[in-house]
Amino acid sequence: MPGPHVHGRLVGSAPARADHMGVVLDLISLTVAGGLSAAQLAVAVSQWRAARRAAPAVTIRHGDVEIDVRSGDAATALAIAELLREQAHGGQQGDDRGTA
Repeated sequence: MPGPHVHGRLVGSAPARADHMGVVLDLISLTVAGGLSAAQLAVAVSQWRAARRAAPAVTIRHGDVEIDVRSGDAATALAIAELLREQAHGGQQGDDRGTA
């Protein structure tokens, strides 16, 4: 069973008075205003996307190992640096002095 249908026609009920624009000019005004709003929305979205540039890449160097981290997450870069530090200390966890 098909969904509900709506049928209609756009007609003027009386000729436009001298101090009114009339149906045709109302439709033109509505169309132009809608088009300008859509253009303003497109500009706003474009500016928003330009302001949200990707996070810069971070390069972590430890000895001969070099890792580029392209995530915007600082916790990821810190975790990788901590893993490299642990590896350099023979797998021990702790601070730079080698204490656990």
